[in-house]
Amino acid sequence: MPVPLRGLSAMGIVAMLCVGGHILVVGLDELGWHWLYDAVHHAEEAVALIDGAPAHLMPAPDALPGLRPGVALAWPRLCPRQDSNLRPVV
Repeated sequence: MPVPLRGLSAMGIVAMLCVGGHILVVGLDELGWHWLYDAVHHAEEAVALIDGAPAHLMPAPDALPGLRPGVALAWPRLCPRQDSNLRPVV
């Protein structure tokens, strides 16, 4: 795979983790789990206060809640068992 496509693929994965994490955080907040939304919001404010931090780091705390379910869902596809009919994505 060409290098630019590898970089674009990595950026897409990070973007999807941020979006999925934010959806989970907002959904849990609406269900009454306010502590996670508050923690992510305070982490975003802390990142914004760092002098010289790039603007694209602002949504980074949203990626953390999306990381665990994302890995749990992708793991069987990325690392299949030997007796499985699934082939790993390359």
